Amino acid sequence: MSHKSIINFGKYETAAVLVNVFIIKIFLGLPWELAKNAGTAGWIVSIISGLIFFALFYFILSFYEKNEQFDVFELAQMRFGEKFNAIFAVIVSLSFLIKGSLCLFVTSDILVTVLPFDLPSRTCMFVLLFSAFFAAWRGLEGVVRLHAIFLPFVALAFLFMVIVSFFHANSANIFPILGFGVKNIAYSSLKYVGIYSDIIYVFLLAPHVKNKKVYKKACLGAAIVSVFLITAVIFSYNYIVSYPMGEKLLMPIYQVSRLLKTGANSQGFEAFLLPEWIISSLLYVSLSIYFASSAIENVLKNNKNKIYILISSILIFLLTFIPNNLTNALHLGTKYVNIFVILVSCASILICVLARKAEKRL
Repeated sequence: MSHKSIINFGKYETAAVLVNVFIIKIFLGLPWELAKNAGTAGWIVSIISGLIFFALFYFILSFYEKNEQFDVFELAQMRFGEKFNAIFAVIVSLSFLIKGSLCLFVTSDILVTVLPFDLPSRTCMFVLLFSAFFAAWRGLEGVVRLHAIFLPFVALAFLFMVIVSFFHANSANIFPILGFGVKNIAYSSLKYVGIYSDIIYVFLLAPHVKNKKVYKKACLGAAIVSVFLITAVIFSYNYIVSYPMGEKLLMPIYQVSRLLKTGANSQGFEAFLLPEWIISSLLYVSLSIYFASSAIENVLKNNKNKIYILISSILIFLLTFIPNNLTNALHLGTKYVNIFVILVSCASILICVLARKAEKRL
């Protein structure tokens, strides 16, 4: 069995997708979660967990490099058979739908809260979902190209926020540096390697990248940029917001951006950050819709991807009715959704490792 994609992406396009799926956690309450569990040492936890992730990521890529012409579904079918692949594809599709719906709910809830005029939450949600649906409808190439166009603006917004934060910070906020202690840092660092749980996209994009050298450089480059951006944002958050206030801000990035003033008229930084937040979320939801539909197509073994994109969009919209409010959505995300996505990613890694071992025996 062989796989040859008619779509070929370069290093930059591939890296842009991976960076966005990793850093989206910043918008989904990661600074609040780290402040709650690691206190003033949140930035140290993000550094250590990032280094652990990078080491594991390099190791995983070395296992996967011989099978980069196959996506994870093809490897599952080759190694475990068609029935296992069908079950695995359904689980993966469900993880994309749940994570996409969570991202959509949080983004629309924030947007409704900050808009200067009244707009029903469901109306806002529908408009955002339709935009993501339209991007996914254009196919994988359209989704990836949009990442390549807009991700630099998102990254620059984060960097600008970090720079501006140093003019509004209080160095006393990062003390005690070790937060709740060394043991807590060690435990939290291992726990928050899960920040990068969307690693499954690495195994889905691989067949569409030009060659192995480009693929590996794109993945490692994306990992470095993601770890840097996440650590920089978490550090600036700890630097600006004192503990225990940091664990009470359910919209951490937006609420911090309101504290930062720029320009002669002291314009709030949220005016710069909010558009990038919406763009990043829409890109993530569109990617979730596309690959959820691809997983469904993989199960049903037919070429009706457009129909499955519509079905996936409807399912994402229906799933947004589960959380009652923003607080409930964030708690569901941290307690259940993230764990589920981590387990799915671990299963994907295991499939790739076992596929490599099977190849060696042959």
